[in-house]
Amino acid sequence: MKKAISFKLGDKDYSLMFNTRALAEMERLNHGRSIMLIMGSMLRNSAAAYNNLNLDFTLAGLKAGLQNMPKDTDYYDFIDRYCEESGSIDDLNGYILKALISSGLFTQGGQKEEEEMLHFLDLFLKKKRKLFRL
Repeated sequence: MKKAISFKLGDKDYSLMFNTRALAEMERLNHGRSIMLIMGSMLRNSAAAYNNLNLDFTLAGLKAGLQNMPKDTDYYDFIDRYCEESGSIDDLNGYILKALISSGLFTQGGQKEEEEMLHFLDLFLKKKRKLFRL
């Protein structure tokens, strides 16, 4: 049940969506770090998950998952623009994680399991924001 996750940057809508090929590309771009391990650590709410959600993760997720982007897109500039105009790197990572869950590749059974994972993700992101509030 692959679904796109949309977000705005300025007046433009962007969509993130992952299939198996995009996940493999994301792992390659993220220095071989396993998406399965990152997702597992996030669901266990472990400290390792906070360490894995770094700028390399953000960059790899955007490069592999953003749909209909020009080949010459500068993703560092994209992240800078997003942080200046719309939100934070944590927000982008939240969209990437939601798109990974919505790929259907991490859940068995369908909608109920996906909703449970999204609920755990929301709890994880809230805890992360609380821990790193300045």
